[in-house]
Amino acid sequence: MNTFSFEQFLEATGDREALEAYREVPFPNFRYETLLQWFHRYCLIGGLPDVVERYLKTRSAGSLTAIYDAHLEKLFLRAGETASSVKTKNKIIQIYQDAFMYASMRITFRGFSDPSFTSRDAGRIFHDLQQASLLQMIYPVTSTTLPLEPDLRRRPRIRLPDT
Repeated sequence: MNTFSFEQFLEATGDREALEAYREVPFPNFRYETLLQWFHRYCLIGGLPDVVERYLKTRSAGSLTAIYDAHLEKLFLRAGETASSVKTKNKIIQIYQDAFMYASMRITFRGFSDPSFTSRDAGRIFHDLQQASLLQMIYPVTSTTLPLEPDLRRRPRIRLPDT
């Protein structure tokens, strides 16, 4: 699922002055407040294209609930489609639902979402969810030289669409 970056969000708003200021490095001090206001809106509504489109039409965050719910339902359906059995499907959906609470936090696979889940089972499910582009596992980088290699022995962070 592709989401708008902040720059793409500014393009969608049609505020050319804010977009030009954002692209200027360093940006002009007199544009700071404008860019900050747009960034707060971007953080509030996110970068899902149809959500951004609806927000720009209505200028109301309250009108976005139905779109968010529809997207979440699609995500859970896609998560369930990655399963080979009903039992696995239930585990995948359970882990995916709980992943939202831990977005951008370091996690351990063992016992994630359910104390009975082994590290191997949960790790496999996270791998499947990542392959389906439903989330991304971000491992820390500990090297100080190029190329930067992630340390797969350390605890990853979860990145979900639009977080």
